[in-house]
Amino acid sequence: MVCAVFLQAHQHAANADDYLTQGLLIPATEEHKKAADAFQACVDASHDENVSSELFVSRTHPQL
Repeated sequence: MVCAVFLQAHQHAANADDYLTQGLLIPATEEHKKAADAFQACVDASHDENVSSELFVSRTHPQL
């Protein structure tokens, strides 16, 4: 379950980037919200503090 949600979170983030590239701010914002919610669900479902910390860092510090 967590793996599926994690993959969905990444897909929503990718969708948000695509919308942003196209200048579609409202759909990009909606997809970013969906991604954030899905990443938070992963954090909430994890019982491993290291996993929770890593998910939090990856959400708040995107790769450049």
